[in-house]
Amino acid sequence: MSLLCADTPDLPGLLRDNGINLLGHPALSLKGGEDHIGLLQDCVHGRVRLDALCVEGAMLRGPHGSGRFHVLAGTEVAMIDWVRRLAPMARHVVAIGACAAWGGITASGYNPTEACGLQYEDELKGGLLGAHFRALGGLPVINIAGCPTHPGWVTDSLMALAAGLLTEADLDPLGRPRFYADQLVHHGCTRNEYYEYKASAAKPSDLGCTMENMGCKGTQAHADCNTRLWNGHGSCTRGGYACISCTEPGFEEPGHAFHQTPKVAGIPIGLPTDMFYNTGISTYVWILSNRKPEHRKGLLQLIDASGFWQKMRKSLGSKRKELSDDHIAEITRLFGQFIEAKDGKKPISRIFKNTDFGYRTITVERPLRDENGQIVLATKGKLKGKPQPDSSLRDTENVPLHEDVEIHFKREVLPHAPDAWIDHDKSKVGYEIPFNRNFYVFEPPRSLTEIDADLKHCTDRIKAMIEGLSA
Repeated sequence: MSLLCADTPDLPGLLRDNGINLLGHPALSLKGGEDHIGLLQDCVHGRVRLDALCVEGAMLRGPHGSGRFHVLAGTEVAMIDWVRRLAPMARHVVAIGACAAWGGITASGYNPTEACGLQYEDELKGGLLGAHFRALGGLPVINIAGCPTHPGWVTDSLMALAAGLLTEADLDPLGRPRFYADQLVHHGCTRNEYYEYKASAAKPSDLGCTMENMGCKGTQAHADCNTRLWNGHGSCTRGGYACISCTEPGFEEPGHAFHQTPKVAGIPIGLPTDMFYNTGISTYVWILSNRKPEHRKGLLQLIDASGFWQKMRKSLGSKRKELSDDHIAEITRLFGQFIEAKDGKKPISRIFKNTDFGYRTITVERPLRDENGQIVLATKGKLKGKPQPDSSLRDTENVPLHEDVEIHFKREVLPHAPDAWIDHDKSKVGYEIPFNRNFYVFEPPRSLTEIDADLKHCTDRIKAMIEGLSA
């Protein structure tokens, strides 16, 4: 239905001028009822040529695969059966919107309607028509994904098909037309200046980039929303809203609130594709999922691939190394097998419990004392009658989550400050992943005998050289 918002005063004229004859549309066609059903039957039996079957909305296979949750009125035939009959007769099959492409919001949760896309179920190939489906024109289903999809993507795709200009090479790995899917929402965003200077918004009324705190995924979303504006004027980010990456499979269940950015150890999990270009700093790749298999739940795998590299034939500034196909295959193997591994003595893959990286920061207070060394008692507030804390002596202590706070406090703090106590109201929980520490291999220093032998060897050489000069 987003086609109704096409940025043109004459949509039928635009289609007609580009060689497109609109056979049927729920809102734009004059035909309805029996005439519309007759048109569908003519297409199924080959009496009317069907160049493009455009489907909007998820395919409802329930209950129990019958498709009876969605029956075409006046036919007693499930919509999934109509699509199965029409698709083989069409030169091209086009999924309009995220629901038709992947299942979308309709397939979220426990999916009671058994919803799926035409050729995908979320990010997995299959869907209603199957992973190997090809239309008569030789192309798989063309996924014009979005929620809603931009009307310009629809009209441009149809015009390219009519002109024979949309080939399989013009589709990305998920079947989306590259003319929009090879772009990022980040490109052209009016908040990019804030992004460059790391000025982040914390609430909707703030001026600033919404990626760090407010859930924006514009650096990952494949779409040209900020260069091809909606109705010629707007986009989600220009309206002050975060991009929820609605062109991507699985966007409907991010595992967190749409308006919040999930973080690990204070770092946003979604990083831009070009953040580390032409720089020598260490790069870390995060692979996160809210659909872990049972054997991975509660665990975290770290892979140290810092030694997996080969020299580039030509440097790009600080970029002098690259991964070979063999390196990528080995990293993929380690991740897929979910094992601990070593390269010689050096560990390259390790597996930890999630809680191994958690800690609780406790605030340690000590009493304020007067000139005579006597403890000063508070005279008001909730501490009235109790020792008043001395802010100059206040300290913090990080206690691992798997360790009892009181036991840690008695062992690590009280022997050095017997008058200290914990202010539990200020305790906070945090996580950090000290990557280098977890892969560090201690190498004992050489023995003194070995060092003395090397020094003697060097001094003997120097002595011989001096004697040779003086001879």
